[in-house]
Amino acid sequence: MSVFEKRSSFSVPRDQLAAYHERPGALERLIPPWETVRVVKNDGPLVDGKCVVLATKIGPVWKEWEAEHFDVVPGVRFRDRAIRGPFAAWMHSHLFEAPSASSSVLVDQVEYQLPFGILGRIGSGHVERQLARMFAFRHQRTLNDLQRHATFSNRPRLKVAVSGASGAIASNLIPFLSTAGHVVAPMVRAGAS
Repeated sequence: MSVFEKRSSFSVPRDQLAAYHERPGALERLIPPWETVRVVKNDGPLVDGKCVVLATKIGPVWKEWEAEHFDVVPGVRFRDRAIRGPFAAWMHSHLFEAPSASSSVLVDQVEYQLPFGILGRIGSGHVERQLARMFAFRHQRTLNDLQRHATFSNRPRLKVAVSGASGAIASNLIPFLSTAGHVVAPMVRAGAS
């Protein structure tokens, strides 16, 4: 098994950092814009046994990737392991550390095994670079969102209806609002997908 790890420090309490990742929309918010990935299924609270299904494009083919959450300790950590997907094995640990009451550390640790045995190891350098790029984006996006959310933290949480929910702007706005703790009601035209 290969192991990749990315650590970043944040000037927010651990509970705020963890809440951002545990709220609806976090996964959608953290998928890099250059990745050809669609969220197929991601409903319900973050609990042990919850499954998430992604569709990812590998070359000209779309392949589904299903992961199951386990070892969920709200405010502290959660893990997901691939049930099926492009890797022979995949386990992602999301850890939220608290070096002080007003700061936190996000640790993303991925243990993975490429398919095709020895032949798969040829691509290990490429996978390592892709993971480094993806998690650099994810940690920067988390920092940016937490800073922007803090600007309005003294205001009450809102219930927001968003029209054109399947459009490009709304598909980014809805996860941003949800990760801030707002309740969002997407409005989609009949027949739109």
